[in-house]
Amino acid sequence: MSNNIRFTADDIENKINDYFNYCNENSKPFTMSGLALFLDCSRTTLYQYENELIKFNNVSEEDKLRIMNAVKRAKRMVEAYQEEQLFIGKSPVGTIFSLKNNFNWKDSQEINNNTNISAVNPIQQLSTEEIKQLLSENKQE
Repeated sequence: MSNNIRFTADDIENKINDYFNYCNENSKPFTMSGLALFLDCSRTTLYQYENELIKFNNVSEEDKLRIMNAVKRAKRMVEAYQEEQLFIGKSPVGTIFSLKNNFNWKDSQEINNNTNISAVNPIQQLSTEEIKQLLSENKQE
């Protein structure tokens, strides 16, 4: 990874807005790969802009924060769009794949196995003599 960023904060904010406007005007879905393509970078670069800007040398702290926030907001918009797609009646397989791979969604099932069983051991309350008597009765049967 280069230690220099290709975009100014203004550039990336404008390009992200342009991407969503383009999608809306052309009935295109919001995707992370589409956003990366529109920004002429990879999804990995978007991840770095979202999480690893500390490593970039040519950007002020204020601009780093603006870029990170712009990418995070764009990612939330893509995620919200894709989640909405689950409810419009089309096959959700591609949307589910994207949500799992881009947004760490997962299939999970929560099982509550807390049981409050207080087991009473009846033998524990017997004397040694009573236990011997029970054992001897069982042998005789």
